[in-house]
Amino acid sequence: MDDYRVVKGEEGERYVGEILKNVLLRMDYEYRLVQNTYLPFKSVYGEFGYISAEFDFTVFTPFYIYIIEVKNESYSNCDYSAPLWELNDKDKTTVSNAINQNHTHKEVFCSEMNIPLEKVITIEILLDNDDVIKEKTSFPNDFVFGKEELEDNLFYLLSSENCIRLDCQKNYDSFIKLVEDKGITKEEHIAILKRTEKIETRIRNVIKKKKRIEYIPFKRTDIVKCNCCGVGNLRFKDKLYKSTEKNKKDSRHYFLGCSSYGNSNISCNRGLVYVDDNKEIYEFLTLKPIHIENRNNWGDERVNKTVLDEMNEIKKRSDKLIKENEECNNRIKELSISLKSIQNDKNAAEARIIELKSENTYLKADNKTKAEEISCFKKIFGRFYIRSK
Repeated sequence: MDDYRVVKGEEGERYVGEILKNVLLRMDYEYRLVQNTYLPFKSVYGEFGYISAEFDFTVFTPFYIYIIEVKNESYSNCDYSAPLWELNDKDKTTVSNAINQNHTHKEVFCSEMNIPLEKVITIEILLDNDDVIKEKTSFPNDFVFGKEELEDNLFYLLSSENCIRLDCQKNYDSFIKLVEDKGITKEEHIAILKRTEKIETRIRNVIKKKKRIEYIPFKRTDIVKCNCCGVGNLRFKDKLYKSTEKNKKDSRHYFLGCSSYGNSNISCNRGLVYVDDNKEIYEFLTLKPIHIENRNNWGDERVNKTVLDEMNEIKKRSDKLIKENEECNNRIKELSISLKSIQNDKNAAEARIIELKSENTYLKADNKTKAEEISCFKKIFGRFYIRSK
């Protein structure tokens, strides 16, 4: 991650932090706000069995816990289902999907804190992408906001209540203690994140080259049990190979090794599983990860009905009524024009009737006059008539 993106990200977090504080001051119940915490969690990607998650903002309330991810980057592609998004920069840099990223944070939080999934609501704020926010994500209790109407959206969402209350202070204290006991520094987190992204890129490139598909068999929250000793976990290691006459550049290779290796009390003959262009990847693809939801026996997450959901439903109904009203008004205008046209036709018809009646009266009078004139003549024979009077 370059310095420019880091600075821009910090600016975005400061902007959201001020809005968030204004929103929380309007709440009529207690809350606790924590910013920029880093928490390690078990993962196959970790050199020592752990990688880390960064929580931009975590808000504790008596009803829900909110995990907020802030992105101050402009994306050219924001496909919610795509694993990578593309930045609007000259290099078309690809970055992690912010929605998937924050869902990982939620899973880590719920696993480490032993909190039910439905009690945690995730929010992704994309400050420079109002135009791409068009639909809900595939994750339950997850919301994507842009800069537009951000304060109102946060206020409605954070105003949501539930009949089952949480101990706000207790959860806050537990999280702070967890971070103090296990937390790492920002620099350590960035180093772990860069290494994880390099491994994912290597996996994606190798599999794409060999299988013609972009496929990563492991999520960041997965662990892989060693199928040899059954005790240790497989985890990614890397080794730097110095340049040679044949290979002019230093190269780094990644492989999976068992955590029990070197432990005199555990006999493990598990060989290394490479992820390399020059190695067969069949064995790598047959490894079976253990997902975090299975480790925690999580079932389907129940969807909460928030104040924001209710406001959006009201807005949809209002927009529908406004549209129907506009359609009615347009129809009334059409009918008014049609009625006016009919009235004009009616007036014209009535005028024509009066005109025809006048002509008819005239013709009757004329016919009567002519009849009277004709009655004055008496036929003698053939075409000969004489006036009788």
